[in-house]
Amino acid sequence: MKKILFRTLALVAIFGLIFTACKKESEKHEYTEEELAEIARQDSLKKIIPADYVFTQNVSIPVNAGYGGVTVTLDSTGKLLELFEYNTVPELVAALGTLQDGVQSGNDITFYAYNYSTKYEVPNPSTTNSFGHWFDANGDVCSWGDQANLFCEMQDSLTLKCTIGIFPDRPAIGTVFHIVEAMKYDTTNVAFLFNVTITDVYIPVTTVVGTQTIPFEAKLDATYTPTTLDFDVAAITSKIGTEPSAAKLYGLNADGSMFLGGFTANNGCWFNAAGDVCKWGDEGCAIFAEYDAANNKINVGQFPDGTVVGQSYTARLGFVNNLLQYNVVLTMTVTEPTEVGYPVTTLEATINLALTVPAAGADQWIDNVLDLDSAAIQAAIGCGPSAAKIYGINFVTDSLHVKLPLLTANNGCWFNGAGNVCKWGDDGISMYVEYRSDVHKVGFGQFPTACVTGQVYHGSLAFVNNDKRAEVRVAMTIQ
Repeated sequence: MKKILFRTLALVAIFGLIFTACKKESEKHEYTEEELAEIARQDSLKKIIPADYVFTQNVSIPVNAGYGGVTVTLDSTGKLLELFEYNTVPELVAALGTLQDGVQSGNDITFYAYNYSTKYEVPNPSTTNSFGHWFDANGDVCSWGDQANLFCEMQDSLTLKCTIGIFPDRPAIGTVFHIVEAMKYDTTNVAFLFNVTITDVYIPVTTVVGTQTIPFEAKLDATYTPTTLDFDVAAITSKIGTEPSAAKLYGLNADGSMFLGGFTANNGCWFNAAGDVCKWGDEGCAIFAEYDAANNKINVGQFPDGTVVGQSYTARLGFVNNLLQYNVVLTMTVTEPTEVGYPVTTLEATINLALTVPAAGADQWIDNVLDLDSAAIQAAIGCGPSAAKIYGINFVTDSLHVKLPLLTANNGCWFNGAGNVCKWGDDGISMYVEYRSDVHKVGFGQFPTACVTGQVYHGSLAFVNNDKRAEVRVAMTIQ
């Protein structure tokens, strides 16, 4: 009886296992053709980019787009939320934390990139002004400069919209770039592969629905210091159906035609004395006008030696939405500069810096950086170098330079072969010396092809606080 019972129980157990197996088999997921195709696609993409999941998007950018580029919204945000186990896009973007001086902090999600040519990770979260990177012709991460061709940069802290823009006048029509941004959460990393094609010039046919003219005065300036102007944001919004920050911006020539060659690095254009859009340093280059979208202001400044007291110069910007165009015309009248008083000071400390460097060839801008003894300056003049007033020093007369231009755009001066302060492009220009306040260092370098092997070139800056000064003297020897 016990044996029969055992056999009965065994049979029941076997049938139970068979039933369970059949049930599990019947519940097994049947992949659709689309799912199988996506699995195969991901397998092939992972051979290109070593990530757990790879998003791909094809992007076309007109060759004239410049820094303004095009706005790209990430496809398949639902899949990204699923992979990272977040409920909403704002929550996911907030998990990126903050970015300051290129350092990501307070984050759960790490932002980085891949070099397309080597497939190696680049752990730096940014080489742009936000989360994003500049890329060279090979799709490898770089910084803005000679190698940079295009960039990808997140636009805000609420969405996954990004700007993909190009270095003006560098990529050629028909060129295809492959660039890769990436994010990592816990052990899951995803990549965003953008296949970017440079297309022909796009010229929109628009209707001008409004114009506002803003005349103003500005003192003669050679330091790129802008005049900040308000403009009627509400009028533009009502006429073109969107705020200026969401519109497409164009520089306009004197005849009203659109300039299609891109922008300055700060979202604007240079204009010559005739009122036509030009490039920095072109013959007749006079003023710039740049739109500050964050504050809805327009900044207008002068090119050193490009303007004359008593003359007026005009810049025109066009805001376009759905082929509706609103123009803002800015007319600057240049007035006499502010007199700069000569400070009477006592020399309290001298810091000598010296370095031997190779000669710079054509188009070679070689920046050299040396540490600055900020504590010594603090002890000598009663404040740190970043809080002091900076002057260039004329080497021959050992005197402070107080005439315009006082400083370069980067907090320093140009010097000629005699060691005296000069202007960019002057005959005999040789080197620059600048104070890098963010890192408390001194940067200096040569004007390309201007320096001679075996010669020593001098450039000096004075840090002044009230009646005390400390001098930093740089001696640059050319190999």
